[in-house]
Amino acid sequence: MPWASFSDVPRELTLSEVKELVQCYAEAARRTRDAGFDGVELHGAHGYLICQFFSPLSNKRTDEYGGT
Repeated sequence: MPWASFSDVPRELTLSEVKELVQCYAEAARRTRDAGFDGVELHGAHGYLICQFFSPLSNKRTDEYGGT
């Protein structure tokens, strides 16, 4: 979905791109644990990509990463 602040129109991520991002989040959490931290916090506000998957206003996907 276009964002009024930018002129570029984003494209839908492919399934393999979404799965790669999920893997990257998991690897970052593992590195955090290995560094001695007890947990991680995912910042999903202000239109960041992870937030876009949670909102029906921005997530128009019809695959396993969309819907209710």
